[in-house]
Amino acid sequence: MSKYILSCCSTADLSREHFERRDIHYICFHYMLNGVSYPDDLGQTMPLDQFYAAMVNGASTKTSQINADEFVEYFTPFLEQCREAGYAVEEEGRWRLTPRGFLVSNQIIGQLLDLLAEDKRRRAEAAARGDFRVHTD
Repeated sequence: MSKYILSCCSTADLSREHFERRDIHYICFHYMLNGVSYPDDLGQTMPLDQFYAAMVNGASTKTSQINADEFVEYFTPFLEQCREAGYAVEEEGRWRLTPRGFLVSNQIIGQLLDLLAEDKRRRAEAAARGDFRVHTD
């Protein structure tokens, strides 16, 4: 198991290739187009150009989140990996971090805060130079 798992939902507005290159797992939300339900699977079921053309032509659209069963199905394999690594335990159908898992989670949070502070500093320096470009790498 790697030290951490990156995960998000399909509404992150990034391409499947972007997720795959960075080993980011994602769960697909849902949408309805003219009463038919589709997974928001980043254009795999319905190419995005078809979806947007349908919207331009007046199609009825609705979006929805995942349901509780989908949530459990998606996250349980990650939790089982955490259990194998000693980071989490399941008791009476509920998951919790072990002391080791809690320490690791705090280390990850600290590293993320450091990265965010560095990114904020870099953006402020760029803005002072008049550079407002957004970098996604």
